[in-house]
Amino acid sequence: MFNQKILRIIDELQKRSNYEQEHKDEFSEENRMLAITRDTGEFYNLLLKALGVKRILEIGLSHGYSTLWFADAILSENPSNSCVITIEKDHSKVKIAQENFRKAGIENFVTVKHGDGIKILNEMLEDFNKNFQKDYFDFVFIDADKENSIQYFELCLPMIRKNGIIAADNILDMKEMEEYTKYVKNRSNIQTVTLPIGWGQELSLKLQE
Repeated sequence: MFNQKILRIIDELQKRSNYEQEHKDEFSEENRMLAITRDTGEFYNLLLKALGVKRILEIGLSHGYSTLWFADAILSENPSNSCVITIEKDHSKVKIAQENFRKAGIENFVTVKHGDGIKILNEMLEDFNKNFQKDYFDFVFIDADKENSIQYFELCLPMIRKNGIIAADNILDMKEMEEYTKYVKNRSNIQTVTLPIGWGQELSLKLQE
């Protein structure tokens, strides 16, 4: 069952996304949602519920469409001690996403880190390494500037638990992600698979800590 308040905002954003796809010439790259597809959201929502995920890290927030799917999944299964931390460098998109979270009733559940993704992840990793009681992430989603995807992967890898998943979007529709796919398929201690869902998803399982 979906949280109806969250689902209502998802439906609103889906209408915006559909309009953008049909009228691409009306939107600059900076003003577009650049969201995952609905079937991608539904897939991850089901997967996260099945895995009992509690802690999620997302790189690339945009308007918060994917975040809403994630939040619905872990709030329905693990409302206590659960969280989504999401990173976004575009201030205008942060404001839009935070308003969407407020309307969905999850503004106190999602932590938005505004700024450069590499810088923020380095700071998070430093804090993580200093923390004796480590709070590993169960799931990481990479959907930001594609040229930094490999670096995002490497910075996130130490912070994700054994058998946790790092997923990446746009695997099949963006040539820039070909290098990422080759990299993770040759990375030690990783089992990975490419799925033709939405714009293409790469799911990489961490085999060892």
